[in-house]
Amino acid sequence: MRPKKSILTAIIILSCIISACNKDNSNEPQPTPTEPETFSLSGEWYCPSIDWMSEMLQYNLGYNQASMYKTIRFIEGGNLSEHWQGCFIWNQMIINPTTGEFNAPDTVYFNTNDDYTSITLYVVTRDYLQQAPLQVISPSEMIINDETYLRPQQNPTQMVSLPSRNWHYDFSSNGFFYRGEMGRGQLDLNNPIYGERNGELWVTYNMFKCQVVRPYSDYNALSEQPHGLFFCAGSDSSFEQRLIDYNGVARMANVQNNGGQWCDTICEYAFAGCNLLEEVVLGMQVIEDYAFHGCSLRGIFLWFVPQSVAPTAFDEWQYEHTAVHVSKNHPEILQTTPWNRFRHAYADLERP
Repeated sequence: MRPKKSILTAIIILSCIISACNKDNSNEPQPTPTEPETFSLSGEWYCPSIDWMSEMLQYNLGYNQASMYKTIRFIEGGNLSEHWQGCFIWNQMIINPTTGEFNAPDTVYFNTNDDYTSITLYVVTRDYLQQAPLQVISPSEMIINDETYLRPQQNPTQMVSLPSRNWHYDFSSNGFFYRGEMGRGQLDLNNPIYGERNGELWVTYNMFKCQVVRPYSDYNALSEQPHGLFFCAGSDSSFEQRLIDYNGVARMANVQNNGGQWCDTICEYAFAGCNLLEEVVLGMQVIEDYAFHGCSLRGIFLWFVPQSVAPTAFDEWQYEHTAVHVSKNHPEILQTTPWNRFRHAYADLERP
């Protein structure tokens, strides 16, 4: 009988110890559960698709230094606020065919049903009334009348650890930093390349190459940081007819005066953690590891397909939130790596 009594005593003691531990733990501060973010019609939203643009605007995209998205900005008040649930400024960026200028944004009053599945829109200046389907995808994404709108966000991706190295650059332009030489309009004018095409003489030039680099380990220490739109695609080649001396004979030739690919590499970590960068226009560069990792990109515009893209060049947040735009003529690009990983992808660029 004594062994059984010993076992029973041990169980009682162990039970007391466990109860005491639980009691002590109950007095410790417990983490407060975070409330899930809820959807609200507030702030600013933008439409990632640019299919609404005219062909000319799409073709020249990248030369403009401002975002050209449709936007919705919810505001307080309004003359008819007592009759409607709310009001927003709707910048649809519609071109006036007579003046060629953008029309003024519309002031839109709205009502939604209780479960956010439909929205009634009323534009006073145009006496326009429409009931449209509304779909809430997430607190940062909604669809109005089959058109997606996203809420601008900061990329929360943690900054990657940078290797210890001597960061340097040769020149900067608008907060973007380069190694190499920009040259005279990027054309190597001292070394013309002559060629015959269909009986005509053509004169082309190589481009002065340079690389986009990270100038320092901490962008915050710089007086000017990369921001807004980064155009790195190179312009389309253009030519002019000119009388030249060719082997001692005066000949009319098609002489290149612009264009080409002047930036051949976006180096590793070039923009890593740069939250002020919103759009990039890319061409036939080599894009290295962590080049855009952690950037709060709204859009990536592929004028040409990059030669290669490192698997870590972009991060998971960008695959979910950043829109990729390719030529209308080559939608198949969106089926290739890494562009097939982006959830918002559009063949809506007027490109060759």
